[in-house]
Amino acid sequence: GPSPPPSRPGSPAGPAPSLDGPSLVGTCLQMCPDEELRRRTDENEILRLEMPLPPSEGDGRDDNAHPRGWTLADTAVKRFKRSSAGEVLNVPAWVRPEHVLERTCGYLEEWVMERDRQGPDPRFGGVAPDPLDVYQFVWDRTRMIRKDFIMQVSRARPPRLPR
Repeated sequence: GPSPPPSRPGSPAGPAPSLDGPSLVGTCLQMCPDEELRRRTDENEILRLEMPLPPSEGDGRDDNAHPRGWTLADTAVKRFKRSSAGEVLNVPAWVRPEHVLERTCGYLEEWVMERDRQGPDPRFGGVAPDPLDVYQFVWDRTRMIRKDFIMQVSRARPPRLPR
């Protein structure tokens, strides 16, 4: 469908950013804010693709496993959420700054995007995850990366783009 109109002052999306700098600077240094991780854990809403995949026992090297010691805090990724009249999203502690967004993209590329092609995955009962599940997970998480980025972009100067 058509994209929604840009937010206006007083709209549920919040006030328009000021013209002298970013409207918001995110301070969340994890891929998933602590509050969201606690809530989703309590509500059993952690997806298998974001659960840590520990190395198998023994001396054999397991290239598909996460490094030893990784926890859900290292592997969960902030889920897409729409703004609504009763809920604001532009809280600095919930928004990831640019370097965390870049790290999150790198994590999704390295640890999630090819998961369906990497053979059996113990989190999926020893079979590879369905490619559609991988696609939908990556789509959702990258939507929120874009949203976090856009909330921090200054209208006074265009964002830095790679050359």
